[in-house]
Amino acid sequence: MEIFKYKDYEDYVKSQIEGNLKKIDKIKEKNIAYVKPETITQIVKRMPDAKRVLCHGTRNAKEQLYFQKHLSDAFIIGSEISTNAEEFPMTIEHDFNMVKEEWINSFDIVYSNSFDHSITPFETLEVWRDQLNDSGRLFLEHTVQKKNHVSNKTDPLKIEKQELIDMIDKVDMNIVEEFRGREKGYVLVCEKK
Repeated sequence: MEIFKYKDYEDYVKSQIEGNLKKIDKIKEKNIAYVKPETITQIVKRMPDAKRVLCHGTRNAKEQLYFQKHLSDAFIIGSEISTNAEEFPMTIEHDFNMVKEEWINSFDIVYSNSFDHSITPFETLEVWRDQLNDSGRLFLEHTVQKKNHVSNKTDPLKIEKQELIDMIDKVDMNIVEEFRGREKGYVLVCEKK
């Protein structure tokens, strides 16, 4: 595991915002998303009665919009660290590495494909675990990186699959299932022990 070394927390936030704003025009122009609709469909198949959904690192709210198509009566919210977060539906500006008291023990589904943006991966998994209600599930989508991939200012966390699996166990969560996510990726379905 590697974590990019920032000067300080403010440098991390600044780098994440700059990275987001750099990509957002391209994403808007091409109407693309890093989440695939099929991934959300697979999640909803596993949790069809979900009433509260939280997505982390959502950039342009595609995750929330895909969930809304399937779970029209659910409360769905996304977090995004960037200053443009509130330009997008169902999105608030928030650093997903940090505790938000009103989200503790609150969600049926917590989903993210942005774990590689974490600077405190162990603590971030604890935060996400604590956001789950007693029957909630964390759907953690991760892409297998190229061999020469290094952590950088935009994607500070480089973590191998086995390291991630071990970390999930250490934060008192079980992996109950794994399924295919986006190309070269997988989704780990986790629950509290």
